[in-house]
Amino acid sequence: MGVSLEPDLEVVAQAGDGSADEKPRDRCRAYFSYRHDDNQILVQSVWRHLQDALPGWTIFLDLDGLELGASMRQTFTDRIQQATVVFAFVGPKWEGQPDRISAEDDWVRTELQVAFDAKKWTIPVAHSGHPMPSERTAPPGLAWLFDRAGVTIDNSHGSLLLAVDRMRQILMQKVQDEDIRLRDFMKSQPIEQPAPTGPLLLTIEPPAPARLQPKPTWTEG
Repeated sequence: MGVSLEPDLEVVAQAGDGSADEKPRDRCRAYFSYRHDDNQILVQSVWRHLQDALPGWTIFLDLDGLELGASMRQTFTDRIQQATVVFAFVGPKWEGQPDRISAEDDWVRTELQVAFDAKKWTIPVAHSGHPMPSERTAPPGLAWLFDRAGVTIDNSHGSLLLAVDRMRQILMQKVQDEDIRLRDFMKSQPIEQPAPTGPLLLTIEPPAPARLQPKPTWTEG
């Protein structure tokens, strides 16, 4: 399936404040999509290591980034649309029971659909010994996810650290690329001149002096 992997500059501009000086910490830079009963401990460990590697950056994990009383669906949607990269964790229980991932109201499926619609750079992360699905074996409607190069984490600590470092590098690269595109996009927009706010001052030009015509002279014939 052919899909665009480039971020949508209109969405990016709306997600930030439109400032060319916006820093990585100003908004969500990465989003973790995962199923809670699919090795949540490993996902949290990856999140902590990546957060430590990029101090000050906002990397959204629902257990850490949800405000009490806030709409979960709206929060997830907002964070995904702000994010530069979405990491989709795929483990042995990722599809859920029974085949939960195929349901239209499944949270994981909804997250991935939002990421796809927003043209987010989405990276599958296979873990806990689960092989990376192929386009052929992917759940209906999600083949696009496994057309993309991903990361695999096995059960060793060294594998986890290696994966985190690869995730850090790609995230930094995509943030830099996105910021350059956003800066160029904002520079290309016409600058609106502010309307005058003070009283209007009218300048009245004085009338030009009248030109004197010479008097006629009479001569006797």
